[in-house]
Amino acid sequence: MDASAIFAYITADYIILLVGFAILFGLSMYGDRSGGVAVVFAVPTALFLRELAGGAAVIGTTIESFGNTDVKEVIILVALAAVALVVISHLSGQGFETSTSAFQGATSAAAGLIMLLVVWHITPSVASLWDFNAQISSLFAAQYLFWWSLAAFVLLLLPRRGW
Repeated sequence: MDASAIFAYITADYIILLVGFAILFGLSMYGDRSGGVAVVFAVPTALFLRELAGGAAVIGTTIESFGNTDVKEVIILVALAAVALVVISHLSGQGFETSTSAFQGATSAAAGLIMLLVVWHITPSVASLWDFNAQISSLFAAQYLFWWSLAAFVLLLLPRRGW
């Protein structure tokens, strides 16, 4: 099998997933040390906060005045995820070792990527930005999202001591 046949199977979707994993792995290994862990908790928190923000005093009317476009929804979700990520990474940073093993970095990066994909597939405004291929979309179909979310949390347990 020649190289062109191998590269024919590598689509932009897999490159996006690989880059996302590499970024989360780098955060987990060399940055915050809890980067992937914080993403697992921050992304669902951002969804929850977005649902609450629509009915909140002052902020709710401001958000609704911008109109209802997918880009606006994504910007709001990313802003809320960034705030949640900062808060959760500061809270979770105390519970992790100062040196991170490659296994811990890989499992937290995989968990973070799984949670990002789950949220990507359940949020229509985010899903409108990029439509993953049929193979990835079938893996993250609605009937499997609970199990993928649970798998992300279980992955966080694997490198922990005493488990």
